[in-house]
Amino acid sequence: MPSKTSDAKSPRMSDEAVKAKTGKTWKEWFAVLDKAGAKKMTHPEIARYLNSEQGLPPWWQQMVTVTTNRRAAGEKHQRPDGFEINISRTIKAPLAKLFKSVANEQARLTWLPEDGLAIRKSDSNKSVSFYQTQR
Repeated sequence: MPSKTSDAKSPRMSDEAVKAKTGKTWKEWFAVLDKAGAKKMTHPEIARYLNSEQGLPPWWQQMVTVTTNRRAAGEKHQRPDGFEINISRTIKAPLAKLFKSVANEQARLTWLPEDGLAIRKSDSNKSVSFYQTQR
């Protein structure tokens, strides 16, 4: 039985299927992208390359990019520029009060003394997304 690591890195679509739709097998796509420097590219950069230089339509840009990134990942949640995880929580509280205690830095620091959080995106009384500015 294959390990989770090798299984997670295996393409989810056969060589025959990808070649029938794109003209290349996975090995050929990996060689093209390695030559283009995909190991140093972000996900959007790889997809743009596949569009502009290889002429792939959007769905196939994503399929090839995701498969390439999965192949290159060393560990779970690892990306070319570091690690990435997402955490979400559901909290039973009045929405306006909860939003204020999370989105307002002064209020947030009274209960979450995490240094270096900055708001990436905020939709009033709906959601707040943060990123780490320092470690």
